[in-house]
Amino acid sequence: MATKRLQELRRRIGVGQAQAKALIELSRDTSDDVDRAAAALADRHPLPASFAMEDATARQIWREWLAEALSGNWDARYLRRRRTIARRHAQLGLGQELMCAVVASAEDELIALAERVHARSARKRRAAHTAIRAACRLDRTILLDRYYRYRFAQTRTMQSQARRRLEAEVAAHQSFANTLLDNAAVGVMAVDRHGRLTHTNRKMQQLLGYSTEELADRRGWLLAAFPDPQDHQEAELYFGAVAAGGPPEGRTLLTVRHKDGSQRVLEFWSTPLLIEAQRHGAVTIAFDVTDRQRLEQQLIRAERLAAIGELAASLAHEVRNPLAGIIGAIQVMRSQMPTEDSRREVLEEVLHQMGRLDSTMRDLLIYSRPKPLEPRRCRIEQVVDRVLTVVAAEPGFRRMQIIKNYSAEMPEIELDPDQMEQVCMNIVLNGAQAMESGGRITIASHADNSQVALSFTDDGAGMSPFQVRRAFEPFFTTKSRGTGLGLCICKRIVEAHGGSIRLDSRPREGTRVTISLPTQFVGVGRSQRRTESSADPDAA
Repeated sequence: MATKRLQELRRRIGVGQAQAKALIELSRDTSDDVDRAAAALADRHPLPASFAMEDATARQIWREWLAEALSGNWDARYLRRRRTIARRHAQLGLGQELMCAVVASAEDELIALAERVHARSARKRRAAHTAIRAACRLDRTILLDRYYRYRFAQTRTMQSQARRRLEAEVAAHQSFANTLLDNAAVGVMAVDRHGRLTHTNRKMQQLLGYSTEELADRRGWLLAAFPDPQDHQEAELYFGAVAAGGPPEGRTLLTVRHKDGSQRVLEFWSTPLLIEAQRHGAVTIAFDVTDRQRLEQQLIRAERLAAIGELAASLAHEVRNPLAGIIGAIQVMRSQMPTEDSRREVLEEVLHQMGRLDSTMRDLLIYSRPKPLEPRRCRIEQVVDRVLTVVAAEPGFRRMQIIKNYSAEMPEIELDPDQMEQVCMNIVLNGAQAMESGGRITIASHADNSQVALSFTDDGAGMSPFQVRRAFEPFFTTKSRGTGLGLCICKRIVEAHGGSIRLDSRPREGTRVTISLPTQFVGVGRSQRRTESSADPDAA
């Protein structure tokens, strides 16, 4: 391939047999003159380092260069020699003009030599001039071609190395930034100027329960994370504004349903992503404020309880004692009336209403001054069965169908059976009252390694999202005769056991109440409270 290229260059430049013959003829008559020309060139023109040869002086290098030019032999050795010089020249970072200056100096010296040798023959002089210029043009072409090739390869290699270094630096910075984001204590989500999701850190994925690919489908994950229509509308407006480039100012609290089904309260903050005053997207950060919200609610509830406790203590003395006397007096009056006396019905209705009032006062006292737990090991299904035995005789349960789906592997757990009976009784009665015309109540239980769960599902009218959110608030009720304390007391008792209670309902789709209790008792029982009180020096 190299020989064919050399032949092509010779053909294009015009270096053929005639030029070789003219140079050979010149060299036969100039052996001594070539030595003198090499010495003169060595004195006048220092050679670049790329022309250096091992153990050779500058005069010897010039002598060999002039001899090669006059040999008329442009073979593979000649081509390798020129290419080696060009490669060294490029590797040393020397300019191309230095090579061209060497060839130009050799050309001038050879033409001057031809002028002296062929001074008497114009024909030979012209032929020698033509051959020298052609040969030197071939030298320049080969040297520059190979020089540019090596320089281009060097530049490409340097650019490739620089690009790899830059890519490595960018990757290192990107990895560092991702590591910082992934180890941040807050969730981070970024969108570009078109509203497309570009990044979420590990914490955001943990808070929401969805991967970056799943979160990229904004419509899909919003439907899953915010099943409640009102919550979904609020979330759609918020994240739609973020994607459109106008994130709302200040914090936004949203109740999010995690992929595992749990609910969390997250606080979102969003800000535009500006680079040189140009908007390139938006960044949203999220905090899990579930515990903070719960503590705030517990504080509010504690303040309410303090007020209720004072009121309940006063009512207990001012109302219950006179009420007991009134009930006793009416019972005596009724017992003295004949059986057929029409006034007995009036007195019975009065006693019924007095009983309701006494029940309300009792609920109020229980809620404001809860009894300490007296836990012991038992099975939760046994508590439920005792409740069902009691309510079976109630008139409202004659049209009810009770379905029990108990797990066969339910363990014994520590709980206060009396107070847990009160919880189950309240939930079952609520379900029955929601189906006055009859229906079905399904009671199911299951257990895992650390918790047991008990659910009550009815076929009643269901509840609206507003009612579900407020169901456990004190004094909130949907019944005409309710006190609004039943579910509050249930929640208090379940939480005292270290468990949780959850209500799921939709209009016309029934209601499900789920109680989760730990298999190991983590609440505060009566004996523990006594121990704490005796250990407190200020308790006396």
